[in-house]
Amino acid sequence: MSRIYTQSEQILFSRRSMCAATLFAASSLLGLSACAHERTESGSAFVRESEERQSANSSWKTCVIHNSAGPGKVKYPYAVETKQFATTTNPVIYQDKVLIAAAASLVTIDHATGNVLHVVQFDDYEQVGVAGVLNCAADVAYLTCSRGYIYALDLAHDCQVLWKVLNPSSSQTRVVHDSRDVDWYFTDLLVHDRVVYLACSSYQTSPISHLVALSAQTGTVLWQQQIEGYISDAGNSGYPIYAAGYILLPKPQAPGILVFDAQTGEQQETLIIDDLVYMGFTEHVEQKQWYFQSRRGTVYKLTVDSSGFHLQAQELDGVLDGVLPSGARPVCIGETLLAAVPTASLDGYKDAERSHKRGRVALLDPESLELRNYVEIHELETTPVAVGERLYFVGRDGLYVIRNNDKAHLVAEHLADDPHKRKDVWDQPLLIHDGRLYAVGGTHQDQWLYSIPVS
Repeated sequence: MSRIYTQSEQILFSRRSMCAATLFAASSLLGLSACAHERTESGSAFVRESEERQSANSSWKTCVIHNSAGPGKVKYPYAVETKQFATTTNPVIYQDKVLIAAAASLVTIDHATGNVLHVVQFDDYEQVGVAGVLNCAADVAYLTCSRGYIYALDLAHDCQVLWKVLNPSSSQTRVVHDSRDVDWYFTDLLVHDRVVYLACSSYQTSPISHLVALSAQTGTVLWQQQIEGYISDAGNSGYPIYAAGYILLPKPQAPGILVFDAQTGEQQETLIIDDLVYMGFTEHVEQKQWYFQSRRGTVYKLTVDSSGFHLQAQELDGVLDGVLPSGARPVCIGETLLAAVPTASLDGYKDAERSHKRGRVALLDPESLELRNYVEIHELETTPVAVGERLYFVGRDGLYVIRNNDKAHLVAEHLADDPHKRKDVWDQPLLIHDGRLYAVGGTHQDQWLYSIPVS
């Protein structure tokens, strides 16, 4: 079944950084031997090597899902087969193994070698495709699919389905395209105190979103709130968040942050900002504060105490009308907060005409948000992940690392050609675990999981 985009979807998908608003569709399971991967020693190119040369210090890539409807025959093995667009969730670590979902299957991969250990198909409905993120808590994997279902899989017992719930929006939102099945877009899955929080919407329905709280044990709907607008327009990543007994969610298609009571779901207030929240929140765990940017690029710090929520803001200089931040959320490295300066046009087609090596970041004090400096650098096309004093991020043409301690002269060093982010692939968050970096990349034809030592 071909995919037709609405005007709103075209605007959303034109930005490579809109990571969670992806297309998902059918799959069938294909068995895979334990050596379905490629590997290399250090370097930017991944090459196939024999089993004798595999080691925990080498890089590897594994084809997680392949679209067999494309032209030609593949000469490499893959874990899951589909006849629609190849899509995956983010990778997570569970008991020293890598889990990643693709289509209606959960794939378990050896974290050091890339060997596929298990492929479990958790649903046999042809049109199921993962939509959103994978989250693991207390031996349970939670994930969503494009047809509106939310799943809980028992990781301790062969990924048995503990519960499967159809999102409330499917029965309470008017479908405006009756001739096709509805594709649902989900936010991150937040699991807190035995409750799963998430929001969803679909461009094929009336402009309504739902924020839902489910029992993590049974899937029972504890409460739900109907919200005006498509929640997907905020990027679907980095929210909702839990803060001091409240659930915070960007206001769909309008400036502001909605605040809900975590137990009852009652809306408490709306925090006012200068534009739409762009790409969600970054939590500073030690300080119990959050950073985010608006669509104008303004950097915000959110804190909460007994008197309520507090916002600090810092506008960035030189931001032109009609441009967007790159999609990288603000991130702390040591005593410095890095925030991407908007450089990309609202018209996604113009992005291809400019160099992604000509980015710009603002360096700020993480407490006061005082602006310290601007640095010209390769555009931070995905949210960087800090490892000590180093930052790793995936760009249009490969993996980069920022090693400099001198924050006045940051340099992005090209580390590897793969993984990379192309125009038809959306951002997945990087994962760092036990000295290894994991990232998903590829095209609509194939999605690969990459692993590179970073210690």
